[in-house]
Amino acid sequence: RFHLNGWTSSESTWLPAGAWDKCDTGGKLAAGDRVVLGFDGAWKGDSTALVAVRLEDLHVELLNLWEAPSNNPNWRTPTFEVEDAIRDACTKFKVVEVTADPYRFERSLSVLYEEGLPIVEFPTNSLARMVPACQNFFEQVLDGTLSHDGGLALSRHLTNCRVKEDNRGARIEKEA
Repeated sequence: RFHLNGWTSSESTWLPAGAWDKCDTGGKLAAGDRVVLGFDGAWKGDSTALVAVRLEDLHVELLNLWEAPSNNPNWRTPTFEVEDAIRDACTKFKVVEVTADPYRFERSLSVLYEEGLPIVEFPTNSLARMVPACQNFFEQVLDGTLSHDGGLALSRHLTNCRVKEDNRGARIEKEA
């Protein structure tokens, strides 16, 4: 926003301009890689994402993304499709854990847990968790110690993150 008069979609972007793009984009995940899956789901009117991070070298890839079309206020996240995508990822990779915000997906996470998937709940409304998690990711990006596949969708979502900072710390939030 402050460089080259470029517009951003957020008044207070989280990552400094170009920081994500500077991270290495040379690698790709391969079947059998040891990963942690990150999942954040939305019931309607928002995005749902499934991301994998290879533990060996902190390589990040967006596996699946379901976005609400701007012209369809009745769109709902396809829950069963999301569940199948998580199952497929657990079949393709050596998944150490599926870290997920349970809000609005309690049933899905319970079903997947009962099937033996390594579900770990990570409520994003917990500041005790979100502040250090956001800080860790921020530092990894700035230090260039993680990589990604250069996908435009994940880059767009990171660019749209807005930061909230108060006496409890800095963390990302959805654009209001």
